[in-house]
Amino acid sequence: MKRRQSTISVLLFFSALLLSACGGGSSGGGGSAPAPAPAANVPPQADISAPSSANERTSAEISGAGSSDSDGSISAYEWSLDNPDNINVSIENPTQVNTKLVFGEIQTTVDITLNLKVTDNADATASAQTTIRIAEIDAATLPPEPDAEAGRQTVQGIDTNGNGVRDDVEHSL
Repeated sequence: MKRRQSTISVLLFFSALLLSACGGGSSGGGGSAPAPAPAANVPPQADISAPSSANERTSAEISGAGSSDSDGSISAYEWSLDNPDNINVSIENPTQVNTKLVFGEIQTTVDITLNLKVTDNADATASAQTTIRIAEIDAATLPPEPDAEAGRQTVQGIDTNGNGVRDDVEHSL
């Protein structure tokens, strides 16, 4: 009888051991737990560093280096302009994190919108935009508009800034 109790105890011990190895036992699961679902990709954040204003016929450094991705890395940068008036401005390297805006000759002070789209290593995207005022500077350097009658009183006309060009001619150019 003692031998029979020992055999039952050993069998119960190995049964419990086998059951816990298979994921059974007191949890009542009866199998292994499913693997956790992979975490959802968090979209990146786009950030633009650019001046708020610039003069015509100059250039300005722009950067997307402040852009980030909390669960990966930025894999692509795409710069573009909203330029409905088709003014003379361009982006030197539109796929680089740091690049340059080049402003050409313009006729009047104008605002443009600079856009940055970033893509992370899991193909999620984010965008940012900023407005830049481009100043037409030639008008500010012109002499005052001369009085039409006073300008006709001499052959030389009026040359208030002393550059050798009549003020009325400078304004018409």
